[in-house]
Amino acid sequence: MAFGSLVVTIYFIYVVTKEQPLVYRIAIGCITGGAYGNLMDRVRMTKVVDFIEMGIPSATSPNGGWFWPVYNVADMFVVIGVAVLFIYTLKYEKNNKKEKIESNNEV
Repeated sequence: MAFGSLVVTIYFIYVVTKEQPLVYRIAIGCITGGAYGNLMDRVRMTKVVDFIEMGIPSATSPNGGWFWPVYNVADMFVVIGVAVLFIYTLKYEKNNKKEKIESNNEV
C-alpha cells in the first residue's frame, strides 16, 4: 500500500510540475522525499529516528552546554527543499514584477 501511494504521488507531482523549471521540480522532490522518508520510519518503526546532532553554545540550555535540535536525513531534505522553493519563488516573483513593469511601459 505504501509503495502504491508513493507511485501515485510521484506521478501526480510529475503531472503537476512538468511545466515548471527543473529547480522547482527538484525542490518539490526533496520535500516529498523527506516526507516519505519520515513516513516510512513512522510506519516501519512507529517512530522517526533522529540521529544527527550538532550543537551551538546556548546560555538557555539546562546544562549550559550545546543545544541544537536532533534531526535526520529526511528532515534535511525537507528543509533544503523548502529553502530552494522559497528562494526560487522570491526570484520568480521579482522577475515577474519586472516583466509586468516592462510590458506596461511598452503600451
